[in-house]
Amino acid sequence: MQKNFEDSFALIELLIVIAIIGTIGSIVSRVYVTSYKASKYNSEAVNLQQEASLITTILAKDLRRTKELVSIDSNGKSIKVKIDSDGDGTADKQIEYTINQHALVRQAQDIDIDGKLIEETDKSKRITSQIVDNTDIFKYTVGEDLVNIKINLANNPNKSNQINYKIRDKIQLRSLN
Repeated sequence: MQKNFEDSFALIELLIVIAIIGTIGSIVSRVYVTSYKASKYNSEAVNLQQEASLITTILAKDLRRTKELVSIDSNGKSIKVKIDSDGDGTADKQIEYTINQHALVRQAQDIDIDGKLIEETDKSKRITSQIVDNTDIFKYTVGEDLVNIKINLANNPNKSNQINYKIRDKIQLRSLN
């Protein structure tokens, strides 16, 4: 009995099909990996933007309610103000923003009627931990009652895939006496 070989595949045809499938698989996997990296990058960039928005919102809220500028560090790493948090016209909280180990920390203390700090009300809160350059963050312009803020945020400091986000803002101390 004679077999009909015209209906079957040759070895070379089978190898060509496997090579084509392998090439297509390689292209699809590269596209998937690239899109995953782009998605991760965009997600980290959005997180930095949200963190920057949070920082500027909190700083602006506190600094605009300033009744007295207590101190500002000469190298710009901290600022301490007394604010009117309840809107009655008198300072009732002392807020200090400092940079500690690449983190922006907000420390709040209540002030009594005589203007003295109430020690047991010390509340510290870490706002961000991704500050890269921690010098000259706060600068005060005398006469204009203006605080310049310059903060550099990064997701992975000192790494090749680092994303930087810079905050530059000027906040007017509206209620400063």
